[in-house]
Amino acid sequence: MLDEATIARIAAMDDVVLRNLWITQTYAELGSRITSVVSRPDANWCTFAVWASRSVGSAIRGEAVPRWLVALSEASGGWTIPDAAPPPLPHWLARWHRSVGAIERSLLMNDFDVLCSQVSGHLAAGNVLVFAELAPLFLRFCEEPDGELPIEPQPHEQGEDVSRLVDAFALYRAARGAAAVGDDRSAAQHVLCANVLIGLHEQVRLQPAIEAGIDAAADDVSCWVRELDRHAHHAGVVGRTFRRLWEHVATSAGVLLGTPEGPLHAGHDVPPPPQAPLFVPPLDNLRLAEAAALFERYARGVDAEGRGSRAEDWVVLKDRMRFIATLFRSRQRSPLWQEAPFTHSQLEELRKGKRPGGVL
Repeated sequence: MLDEATIARIAAMDDVVLRNLWITQTYAELGSRITSVVSRPDANWCTFAVWASRSVGSAIRGEAVPRWLVALSEASGGWTIPDAAPPPLPHWLARWHRSVGAIERSLLMNDFDVLCSQVSGHLAAGNVLVFAELAPLFLRFCEEPDGELPIEPQPHEQGEDVSRLVDAFALYRAARGAAAVGDDRSAAQHVLCANVLIGLHEQVRLQPAIEAGIDAAADDVSCWVRELDRHAHHAGVVGRTFRRLWEHVATSAGVLLGTPEGPLHAGHDVPPPPQAPLFVPPLDNLRLAEAAALFERYARGVDAEGRGSRAEDWVVLKDRMRFIATLFRSRQRSPLWQEAPFTHSQLEELRKGKRPGGVL
């Protein structure tokens, strides 16, 4: 039985891997309940949070490692990844690999290992931060969907943060009312607004963790550049090369979303769902004023094919929101996104306090 005490116990778990798995499962349960009380065809914020949390879990478990880094690890005799067939090194990385000694490669691979650990630590902290704040609110809404939802400000939050959440749950209530009278378009667009507002709140809360992850990498990159500058044959080559290395690491750790459709890359435009247009009715034409205003602010310039939706810089809030808002709108009516994240046998293992086998 899911209650606030259970949510608090999950948030307090010391095992970050098990904690993340329980966060993912709890989001799935809440998402299913919200859908049943608001508007059954529509995915809600918790639905999307399932897949975001699952992606964070991949990073925490060290699974979200780029293929070129696997190859570099194998070639350098550093740490290895079980069951990962090492691909060939990209030519620009192979040239560097040949130019430095084995000891230097080993030291740098250790730095990569530390860096990945730092980034996954920031992701894990953000994962539990948002869960501990928002999961109880969704649970209370499920229990009293037609009542006012009292929301207390979190430490360091401003009045705007609380009002954003109040508005979001009021929009879910409005969607529930519209669905009850058969107004499908109004219900869907109210849900969309609520999803985007809560997504915005989430991203504001995650901003320090995202910046911390980027800063950790930037500090390490400067050390690598100084160490390897003497190996460069042309001025600026090392700096540009390691900037590319960093972009690969940052993207794989924090900007690659595992989904039921396969991985979606935030550095690319949001693609249409399988065998469907990007925005299906009733989300193709935003007639609700609040929805139109949100998309004018956060997704201006994104066309009906998704062009212009990619994030240029994941540290910038508006860049993230452009991608997220487009993703929410394009997948809100996709049944694939409402699938359970774990199998029955995996849930049984999780309930026993074990890390389940198989794809997580």
